[in-house]
Amino acid sequence: MPLPTSTRILYLWHLIDGLTHLLLESTYVFNCFTAYISIPPPPQSRHQQPPRYFLNRPDRLYGSAYSSNIFASLWMNYAKADSRYSRIDLTTLSLEIITVFLAGPLALYVAKCVRRDGEKTGAATWFWASVLASGELYGGLMNFLPEALCGCGSLDTRSVLHLWFHIIFFNLIWVFFPTWVLRKAYLGLTGVPDSREGKEEGEKSSEKTPK
Repeated sequence: MPLPTSTRILYLWHLIDGLTHLLLESTYVFNCFTAYISIPPPPQSRHQQPPRYFLNRPDRLYGSAYSSNIFASLWMNYAKADSRYSRIDLTTLSLEIITVFLAGPLALYVAKCVRRDGEKTGAATWFWASVLASGELYGGLMNFLPEALCGCGSLDTRSVLHLWFHIIFFNLIWVFFPTWVLRKAYLGLTGVPDSREGKEEGEKSSEKTPK
């Protein structure tokens, strides 16, 4: 028996989500820790608290801007819209580390559970899917809220392409689907029937009924 459309979408979303985190965003984290240039250490003042440096290396600048691999070029293209991805931004990097090492594997696990459950998605699958969806929404909020409070200085809002395609379109994907997953999880955990699925099943059964 073919799976409901919503179940297929649920599986494909978590599969694409997990692979995006593990195969694409992991390259940003990799570049942040491995790509750098050496610079003269700044002079130290005895009367001021010493500034903090990434990995405690005042003699290095880290980020995709200092790498020549193909993924660095991809991130530098995205950095035209959001310059935080060309250098070390501790908030962005911290969120991406959590995304790569927690959200990525969890998304693939949820996809595996959805495929295992088949037509009827189980309560445990809905629980982990809602945990992941909540994390995705919170991560997106924490990625852009600090930037908005500082006047969006790292975002290129003057370019129509950068604003509407790179920033709004790509990030809205990770707002729309997690919100949809939370809705489906609520219906699945509370036992409330989904009117859309019921309509779809009714149409299928009417097609199979001989006239």
